[in-house]
Amino acid sequence: MHDARAVSNYFLDRAEAKGFGLTVMTLLKVLYFAHAWHLTKYKIPLIAQPFEAWRYGPVSRVVYDQFKHFGRQKIEQKAVSFDPIQACFADTPYNFDPETREFLDNIFDYYSHFPFTPIRYRT
Repeated sequence: MHDARAVSNYFLDRAEAKGFGLTVMTLLKVLYFAHAWHLTKYKIPLIAQPFEAWRYGPVSRVVYDQFKHFGRQKIEQKAVSFDPIQACFADTPYNFDPETREFLDNIFDYYSHFPFTPIRYRT
């Protein structure tokens, strides 16, 4: 299993390489789809941290807390975690094997273009 912040940073780097940005909502949705598809295909979770059921869909709290201040704007930084060797917070690194990279690329390339905006229901 992988840290949700590491997978998020991979997706942020992929988006940048393809010339577009991600909002928090899009990142959270793509992250969840990657986790769900990985669980379905390989029978093991992709993400180590739990997802929470929120009003507009599943949320990785550790990722949301890092990027919530961007609101609906493009995310302009990487997720960070504490590096005990350096004794400071640093961008959460990722190092995926080629099969996992291909899997993440396929999920990202398919789902990152969907407009994940919240739908407001009338009551």
